[in-house]
Amino acid sequence: MFRNPTSRAQILTAVDAQQCFMIDYRSSSSHFSLPASNGASHIGDNVNGNNNGSSTSPAEVAGLFVINYQDPFDERLWKGFVEDWKDALYLHRLVLQKPFQGVGLTPRIFEFVEQKVRDAGRHYLRLDCLAGNAPLRRLYAEKCRGKGKGGLKELGTIDVPEWQLEFARFEIQVVPRA
Repeated sequence: MFRNPTSRAQILTAVDAQQCFMIDYRSSSSHFSLPASNGASHIGDNVNGNNNGSSTSPAEVAGLFVINYQDPFDERLWKGFVEDWKDALYLHRLVLQKPFQGVGLTPRIFEFVEQKVRDAGRHYLRLDCLAGNAPLRRLYAEKCRGKGKGGLKELGTIDVPEWQLEFARFEIQVVPRA
């Protein structure tokens, strides 16, 4: 099920397709950076209240995530379960280093990805996690989008016998259907 890329080209393809995103943190100014939709740098809110965008310190990686547009993994979990599994962006591999957990990055990531859904002309943001990970399921269902916005709707679980794994599926409709 899991494998290392067999070539540098496979890694670069994902980067070139703008599917992989790193979250930078600059310690001297407490700024987090997420890329803008057009690929330009976007400086996020300063965790200490200063948002002037200037910093000369080197960035460290606070976290990363991947967005898939159409992927065999997503097809396996969603095709036949929803009307159009291709009408979504799929958020995967969201990881934040411990010092950056609980400081408000997750809602900003979801806001960024929801904009990518709009930019791609899709209607849904979907994600999954291992069904046995109760804390992560709670985060996704209750508060991943930030205070007052709630979470994503959990749509049940799917058992994948060939992988010997069970996944919980989540979605939110970002763009209403006409």
